[in-house]
Amino acid sequence: MALVQSGYLIEKSFERMYLEFGRPAASDEFVYSIPRRGVPPDTCPKRYRGIARQPLQPWFHEISGAPGVEEPEELEAAEEMRKLEESGRSAEDFVFEFADVERVRRKLKRPSDWELLWAADCGAGVVPPSNGELLGFEPTWFVGDHFSAISDSMCFPEWHGPDEAGVLFARHHDRLNDHALFRTRSDADEFLRYYRSFDWTETGDYVIAEVRAIS
Repeated sequence: MALVQSGYLIEKSFERMYLEFGRPAASDEFVYSIPRRGVPPDTCPKRYRGIARQPLQPWFHEISGAPGVEEPEELEAAEEMRKLEESGRSAEDFVFEFADVERVRRKLKRPSDWELLWAADCGAGVVPPSNGELLGFEPTWFVGDHFSAISDSMCFPEWHGPDEAGVLFARHHDRLNDHALFRTRSDADEFLRYYRSFDWTETGDYVIAEVRAIS
């Protein structure tokens, strides 16, 4: 089980993820909710708003200049994230207090490119913040790179991706809400059991996350 059980994440917006996705399907190829080349993001009926959207991370200056490592676009905000992590007020990209996350957000150069979420491991019994709108439930590693079985198989495939024919997960894709998340924890559990029944899908220590948008 993840040591971090809940917190705030500053995530890339769906629109930015869609436009930057490097392996879109052909414009006439409808595979779940995977971006299509040349087709605008607002045409996608299920717009993924889970936690695997490259959240803002702390920037550590000692890795600056290392081969293949570039300074983050949002350097000031990433530096603020580092201060929070060093003081124990953030971990695994999660910020624990709303006041702290607001300080980070004020340093964003392009705030419209980001969305604030709160997420929790459903098994931890954490009380959600009062200013959050429930988006849905998601099978995820939660920490680390926040891998999501939903995103990788049906929205933004980076590792294993969807089945070649695009049919194995069709029933579960139909059950996703407009945010490409499951409406109930039990639906997310059912999908995870099915997803893990194949020998080619991603293994790991999954939890079911409750995901909320913060106003």
